[in-house]
Amino acid sequence: MIYRNATLLKILYLWFNIPMKVDEIFSSRGRVAILVQLAINGELYVSELARYSKISVESVRAHLKKLEDLQIVRYKAVGNKKVYMLNKQNPYAREIEDFILKWYRRRKN
Repeated sequence: MIYRNATLLKILYLWFNIPMKVDEIFSSRGRVAILVQLAINGELYVSELARYSKISVESVRAHLKKLEDLQIVRYKAVGNKKVYMLNKQNPYAREIEDFILKWYRRRKN
């Protein structure tokens, strides 16, 4: 009974507290490229994301802002720079990472 109630509470939390629109996340090739790089590499600076994703720095910043607003990515300050990573506290971000890593591993084999 406690397990069932905890699961229900988790579902209700996810439903009401995390603004999540799938089309906002995956509608852009740039955002998908950034998500792939963060899933594979973990933490990256904006310049590294731009280089690895083959996107301009300005576009990377705009995509990161959108992904931050959706709570999919977060950053930490390192000196006067920001290093970005997937927001592991967001269950959707964890699911996205799991999917990307499974897909990436299958392609490598």
